Amino acid sequence: MIKEILDPRFKRLDVFKAEHHGPTQRLDQLPTYEVFVLLREGGKYQHEGIVHAPDKEMAFIFAKEQFSRRQQCAGIWTIETSCIVVSNYLDNKQSVFDAIDASQEEGSESYKVFFMLKRGKQHKYAGTVKANNANHAMQRAKATLDTGKPVLNMWVAKAADFYESTDEDREIWTTLPEKTFREAIDYKGQAKIDAFLATKKN
Repeated sequence: MIKEILDPRFKRLDVFKAEHHGPTQRLDQLPTYEVFVLLREGGKYQHEGIVHAPDKEMAFIFAKEQFSRRQQCAGIWTIETSCIVVSNYLDNKQSVFDAIDASQEEGSESYKVFFMLKRGKQHKYAGTVKANNANHAMQRAKATLDTGKPVLNMWVAKAADFYESTDEDREIWTTLPEKTFREAIDYKGQAKIDAFLATKKN
């Protein structure tokens, strides 16, 4: 255990003088939240990555900063990783639906369903089903969302567990409908260097 902190910023906090009541649990890191982004209206939400955050509100703020600041965005969903139920991962041309029995019986809760159709690709939103639990949601997905293409992996989670962007967020993103961040090649830097060197040779 550390008995002395040399950093004066932390010394001012008097962290060792505080009284502790009962045992404390040490966490290695903050919980992870999965981030799904809608790039443009009419498209599909797609998994873009994760953020670490202390709660769902901060996770959403971090997600907006990380995944919508430098690219087009029409919407963001975030959800704690532990809320997602994951099927087995299969090889190309195999489908998780081969081992799932379809259910025609609708349940009472809404579940969002995401498919990964190819190795190396992100999970995309496939639709919402009404189910009684995660396994039932996968059975309902086979009955209502199966397109016949191999689904290599499937994620399902209760729709109520998602933190979703609002119309107010959309207004912020549409203030710059076209984010014209240029690629380096657009500045034609090499052409300018070549032209300058050519003048030096003459």
